[in-house]
Amino acid sequence: MKDEEMVVMNIRVPRKLLMELDRIAEFEKIDRSSLVRRILDEGVKRSKLNMALLRYLSGEVSIGKAAEIAGVSLWEFIDYMRERGVSSNVTAVELLYIIEQILEGKPEIREKLREKLREVLK
Repeated sequence: MKDEEMVVMNIRVPRKLLMELDRIAEFEKIDRSSLVRRILDEGVKRSKLNMALLRYLSGEVSIGKAAEIAGVSLWEFIDYMRERGVSSNVTAVELLYIIEQILEGKPEIREKLREKLREVLK
């Protein structure tokens, strides 16, 4: 978020919430604006993860696409699912995609894996 262009956004919040924000900012020794930006950033990331998880669980998208929607790596998305007690219904194609990601940068192993899979799938 550091190098991004900043725009002004005005919002109305309850006075009690403003006081809570000020208390947290004072405790963390940062200004209120920085705190609110951080909280918004964390909230957007969490919302994207939740949205992606719901789309994955509904069968609308694959696990790889869900990770992409959430803006995280496949491994981070799988960890997020695990933290919430959600098991993945990884298909064979998705499993191959995961294995290929693991073996990225190791073309000789990837090719051997592909050959073995061709033999098995005959």
